[in-house]
Parts: sequence; C-alpha cells; structure tokens
Amino acid sequence: MQLRNWQTRCVNEALRCYEFQQHFMCLATPGAGKTIMAASLAAKLMELKKVDFILCFSPSIEVNESIEITFTKIFNRRFDGLLGALGGIYTYQSMSSFSSKFWQLLKTSKVFVILDEVHHLKGTDLCNANAWGEEVLLNIQNQAAYTLALSGTPWRSDQAPIVLSRFTRPDNTIHCDFVYGLQEAVDNGVCKKPNIVLIDNDKIELGTTKDSKAFNSIAELLTQTKFSYQSLINNTQIVHYILHQCVLRNTMMPIGQYHSSRSLFCSPVDLRKI
Repeated sequence: MQLRNWQTRCVNEALRCYEFQQHFMCLATPGAGKTIMAASLAAKLMELKKVDFILCFSPSIEVNESIEITFTKIFNRRFDGLLGALGGIYTYQSMSSFSSKFWQLLKTSKVFVILDEVHHLKGTDLCNANAWGEEVLLNIQNQAAYTLALSGTPWRSDQAPIVLSRFTRPDNTIHCDFVYGLQEAVDNGVCKKPNIVLIDNDKIELGTTKDSKAFNSIAELLTQTKFSYQSLINNTQIVHYILHQCVLRNTMMPIGQYHSSRSLFCSPVDLRKI
C-alpha cells in the first residue's frame, strides 16, 4: 500500500525512537490516516522481528471494526485474536475482564500494543488513573515490547494527564513524538479546510401549550431562561437543519475553500415540547 508522505515520515521516526524508548506518541488530525500508519509501522516491526504479536485497544466496537478491516487488509492475515491470528483488538472497557493469563502474553512474547484515542486513558500512576488508565499502567506499561499511542486531540477536558505520556516543562503540555496538524494536512490535500457556519434563530418560542415566550436569539434564550445548551443541541429539528446546511454548503463549495459565515435560522423553532 502506498503511504502518504506524513505516514512514511511517522513510521520512520517511530522506528528511530524505538531504538532508545518503548513508547511513541503520534498526534495526527482526524481523517489523516492514523490507522493505516499504525498498521504499516506494525508491519515494519514484524519484518524486523522486533515483535511477534499485536494488540490494539480503542474506546468503541465501531472503531475496533474499522481497525480490524485495515490490519487484515494490510497483512492479509486474520486479526481476530484467535489461534493463528496476527493479533487482536479489544475495547478499553473489556480490559478489566481479562485474566492474568491473558496479560501473561506480554511477558512471554514480544507484543506491540496500539492505544487508539489514547486521551480516554487518564493517569500517570495508580493514584490519579481512571479505570481504563489503571489497566494500562498495571498490565501494559513496562510489559509490552513497544507501545504506540494515537490521538487527534492529545488533551483531556478535565486537564488530567494521559497515560504513558511525557510532559514538557514548565507549561506541562503533553509531548508528542510526531505531529501532523490540520494546517499541514490541508496544505497536502489530505483534509479539507474547515467550513465554519454560525447559526442563530430570531423566532424561538419556549413554554407550555398554554403559555409561551418568544426570544430573538439563542443567546437571549440561554441567558434569560434555565434552558440548557445541551437541550438545544439535542433538539431534533435543529440537528436536522444543521445537517441539511452542511450538505448544501459542502456540495456548493469548491474543495479546499475556507468559508466562515453567519447563517440566520429564520423558520421558527417550537421548543415547548422539549
């Protein structure tokens, strides 16, 4: 498979870093092809006989299915965790159900562990780790031959540290061994430029069937009532409108053109039934 330039550079940098460290952190913008890069790196490690089994972990079954398809295609071998397979893929949630016999594999074999969307894993030690992060610290850290962390957003909203990560001083920001940002991805034609559209509504109605109140903007609704922003973005009518606008703008706009605008949602939205 022909790799993108950034994927080739990342694989080479990881192989270089693995000469003196076990962990490698890759930050790449969403949609850039992190899974293909990870599979290609795994193939190189296999070719060099540095690893003989691969374990992948991700936060969801949907992500797992995508990863399994990619690894099976690149290696032309099964990746279902069964006897004779190249490796296996599991959710972070499932780690707590594994017995000590499963984790013994990392002590007796040269295992390459891939942690997708690693920002879900919290903690530098058992004192500040979440449940998923604790499993990694106990069973993968210092046990796996090599580990690869992947993320498009290498930070947590609660500002907690991410498992296996190193941090720069004095700002305490996460250290990434390789970074492929959105701007570079756009310049390379890998990703489209963002199309930012601000949506408002000057005809909002909120209340009961007997009594209602009108608002001239979303800001007015949120500041003058106890109506939550979460309820607003979960409103089916609004979600459908936003998706419809996205489809219209993506089909009308040339690829790569950056556009920021303000869209006035003029048709009235009745929020009385929320």
